[in-house]
Amino acid sequence: MQQEKLANFVLDECASYYAAFQSFSHVAKLQFEHQRWNAQRSTNFTRLNLANRHIELCYRKITAQLPEDESTRLFWSDVKALARKNLADVPSIFFESFLYDIEQALYPVVAPTEDNFVDAMPAIQKECTELISLHGYYPFYDLSAQIIRTTDFAEPYEDIAARAALLANHLQKIAGKATIEVTLLSQLFYRNQHAYLVGLLRQETRLTPLAIPFINTEKGIRADAFLFTELEITRIFEFTRSYFLVNTADPEGLVAFLQTVMPHKRTEQLVINLGYQEWGKMLVQHNFKSHASSCGQKLHHAPGIRGMVMLVFTLPDYPLVFKVIKDDIPLPKTTTREKVLGKYKLVAEHDRVGRLADVQLFKHWTFPVQAFDDQLLADLKTMCREYVHIHDREVIFVQLFSERKMVPLNIFLEENDEEAITRVIIDYGRAIKEMAMSNLFPGDLLTKNFGVTSDLRVVFYDYDEVVLLTDCDFLKLPVPRYEEELWDSEPWIVVHENDIFPEELENFMVPEGPYRQLFREHHGDLFGTDFWNHWKDFHKNKGFTDIQPY
Repeated sequence: MQQEKLANFVLDECASYYAAFQSFSHVAKLQFEHQRWNAQRSTNFTRLNLANRHIELCYRKITAQLPEDESTRLFWSDVKALARKNLADVPSIFFESFLYDIEQALYPVVAPTEDNFVDAMPAIQKECTELISLHGYYPFYDLSAQIIRTTDFAEPYEDIAARAALLANHLQKIAGKATIEVTLLSQLFYRNQHAYLVGLLRQETRLTPLAIPFINTEKGIRADAFLFTELEITRIFEFTRSYFLVNTADPEGLVAFLQTVMPHKRTEQLVINLGYQEWGKMLVQHNFKSHASSCGQKLHHAPGIRGMVMLVFTLPDYPLVFKVIKDDIPLPKTTTREKVLGKYKLVAEHDRVGRLADVQLFKHWTFPVQAFDDQLLADLKTMCREYVHIHDREVIFVQLFSERKMVPLNIFLEENDEEAITRVIIDYGRAIKEMAMSNLFPGDLLTKNFGVTSDLRVVFYDYDEVVLLTDCDFLKLPVPRYEEELWDSEPWIVVHENDIFPEELENFMVPEGPYRQLFREHHGDLFGTDFWNHWKDFHKNKGFTDIQPY
């Protein structure tokens, strides 16, 4: 039976993909123990593109055997049903995400249907199978040592007695002399130079989240901090951070447990943070559809200055914006669709250090026409004809980005009080510096390209001009040899594509006035070449930075 052979082929490719996915996650522990930081970062970025080869093989095999008539959809439905029936050794949600990827590749030969993945997404209600349970009594020293040692690193610990005593002091403040039950995830979360242990403290009905970041130093592995609030732990799992490597055989149980640790964290972002992008995108689509059907409002242009490259839209009270590349990008922009996609891919594969928003690219996402307000629909028709197909009842986006909604920095500076603006202006400079420390130059430093989060953190979100710091030349402004050169009809200075003159940057950043002076007081080194060339040399010499989220 042809469908059964195809179903088995899909199962085999998914199993191969899953084994490779797990192997990448498994090696993270060894890389942490042996301080192979660049190798671990490379592992993480390689995993991002891991599915492509397997999806391509499935696409070729399936399209070669699909019937060329109206039975195509039924044939593919049979293949999926047989594959699901015979599924083994791969978590079901991982397999469903793999099918989702295949279906995106098969579009429009097999178009997504109403009875498909997005509508069928169940709530995550599953007991995690990868937990460690401990309990202890005042003064909690033995319990603290047990907690730290559950990490089971091959390398020695640094001063474990002192760190256990410090943790015991924290537990005494939380619990007094009452008994504490501790539930820990047996799997650690690896990213850059950190490994995170996550768990919960339980006293009767009271739950306290726990996270311990471990670092590996010349003296050994050290519990670097002890975090006991949801806000602190959420920052580790922030949408502005690169994805974790975690070696779990129970992704649904893992996410379910993390939801108890961070109940206010959006599930789709947790899923994406763990590297399960397709599962996360399925959740994004499911949650958007649920929100749109209940809010009774229409998609409209997002607030802020409209960009030359992207058309950006959203729903009121919805946490994401959607971005679609325009067909024609006017001067002075000199980019193309292909270049823009390349820039977004560069950021996706880069360490985002808490300063660059996570972006997901969707293919062939279909919306009902009535979901759009008249102005947005008209602008899509005129500005995005090539990759947006508008029909009587539906709007199909061939390519569509989703990104976290934030208050544009330029709007924030207009609408907030002095105390909040002062804090954000200073953090704006920190954001630029931390991007430089990760080998990225934003390109376009206008405030409209930065956003402000709910906890007043500045994040960059417009990537069409982003460039590696090592590809830039940071130069002092040349001085004309004589005054007439300034008025000559021919340019007296030759500027190449990635030539940057830091002295000019303040003209594109904070509006002139007291806040520009504040920025200069805290970050005046951004307007000279020394800062930029220091970090450029650092990265050229293979330096490694890991900016802590706690």
